[in-house]
Amino acid sequence: MVVCPVPCVAEPQRSAMIETLERLARRSSVEAPDYMAEAISFVLWNPAEGDIDADSPSPQSPLRIEKFSIQVKTAYVSRYKGLPPHAA
Repeated sequence: MVVCPVPCVAEPQRSAMIETLERLARRSSVEAPDYMAEAISFVLWNPAEGDIDADSPSPQSPLRIEKFSIQVKTAYVSRYKGLPPHAA
């Protein structure tokens, strides 16, 4: 997870960070390059209000924090389902 205070990430850096992280968050198997990740979240935190910016990244982005857990679960199940100690 990459968590940054909103005032510290202005445009055009914000868009560039999102674009780069989206490219890195495409690992779907162990054969994919090591520098890629199965799940990455980019969170912009507003220190004045204590909340998370709901508009960035966009709702379609794989970087949304609400998508993180399902992405980790999907990668874990595809890799380890049926293997010890997860075998039924």
